[in-house]
Amino acid sequence: MYKGVDINFKGSGDNDKGAPIFATHDAVVTRVVRISQGDKDGGGNRIFITSKDGIVSTAYMHLDEIDSNIQTESLVYEGQLIGTMGRSGNGQQEYSGYASHLHYEIRINGEIVNPAKDANSLIDPQTFLNPIDGGTLDEIIVV
Repeated sequence: MYKGVDINFKGSGDNDKGAPIFATHDAVVTRVVRISQGDKDGGGNRIFITSKDGIVSTAYMHLDEIDSNIQTESLVYEGQLIGTMGRSGNGQQEYSGYASHLHYEIRINGEIVNPAKDANSLIDPQTFLNPIDGGTLDEIIVV
């Protein structure tokens, strides 16, 4: 089973290289991987974020750039710019095996779910999150 969905929203090829990628829910950055730091994985430059309550986690892969403010333990909010679309992977910034795209994954309670409701719309992971006593993400204490 392919675990996620590949998104290329301007057609095909590299037409959308550099397009903005936004966080899809309020979360804490749990992992940031950059090819420039020697990573050779097929996912390329990538970011993983997890909600305050641990229910929702998402992955954003094959990024061209990762926003300089995005670091492990950073707080991010739904709609915040986190990077740009690219074709990184297998230790290369411009992997020839990929056209520019975003590989996007969602996990709910640790189980991977198909992020696509249909060919034209994705699940909104923010809808799975419930504020605790009206709390906000700013109340997170990272240990």
